[in-house]
Amino acid sequence: MNRNVALGALIPALLVAVCLTSAESNTPKSVRVAILSKAANFALSIRGSYKIIDTATGRELSGGKKLKEADVSLSAGGIMIGEGDYPAQRLRVTGQKDVSLHVKGKTKKYRGQVDILRTKDNALMVVNTVDLESYVRGVLYHEMPRRWPLNAIKAQAVATRTYALYQTQERAGQLYDVTSDIYSQVYGGRSAERHRTNIAANRTRGEVLVYNDKVLPAYFHSTCGGRTEDAAVLWNHNLKPLAGVPCGFCVHSPHYNWKRNFRSKDIQDKLNHNGGGLGLIKDMRVVERTKSGRAKTIKFTDRD
Repeated sequence: MNRNVALGALIPALLVAVCLTSAESNTPKSVRVAILSKAANFALSIRGSYKIIDTATGRELSGGKKLKEADVSLSAGGIMIGEGDYPAQRLRVTGQKDVSLHVKGKTKKYRGQVDILRTKDNALMVVNTVDLESYVRGVLYHEMPRRWPLNAIKAQAVATRTYALYQTQERAGQLYDVTSDIYSQVYGGRSAERHRTNIAANRTRGEVLVYNDKVLPAYFHSTCGGRTEDAAVLWNHNLKPLAGVPCGFCVHSPHYNWKRNFRSKDIQDKLNHNGGGLGLIKDMRVVERTKSGRAKTIKFTDRD
């Protein structure tokens, strides 16, 4: 995940300002995870009995005791699963056990229900709706080495749960709450569950970070380069717990220092693609920096 407040620096900064509490309600929370998007096809299999439901009508369209690996693709007016052509824009697949997706030679198992959507641009999207605690168990293995100290994994579990719960509130009217990649949190479903990370999830069950009686946007990343950035620089969150702080942990990370070269033509093309209207670049310089020393404003001068 690269949402950029290093966890090692985040927790000390929160100790005074944030209350660690149980989830707001005893009602089980669920998270909608976009596990596949813009796909032309994939394959699906289900262990145990299953149902295929048209979410628009709630009508059961098909079912059985087991679904062997079946190709999923678009049809002229709906979605095809194996030999079945279903005239629907969104199908819900529920299984007695887990549902497996087979994509580009890789198989991942998922708990909960899986929705298959036909998008407006005629592609397939798959959204896995799973209870919050199962979601946390499916994330931890990908976000932190499972052999690290258990208390560190427990801290990660709290941050993971908090961020997910926050997103369910922010994206209530959207198609999904989070994605399964680094742009949200890396989620591998049931296939990513491991013994030690499950222990950390279970021992922190229901615990989230709350500030001013609201769930905190618990941003984190692996390496901050020695100082975290104020979250307000990137997002509309001017909150004391999300202010940047010095960090002495990241110096040991292999990503503490890094360098990447770009051609000026590539930069020009990127800027112009987003409405920059820039000619051949003559000069570029940093004219404003954030409190952490990172570039905030860069001035470009072209040759025209």
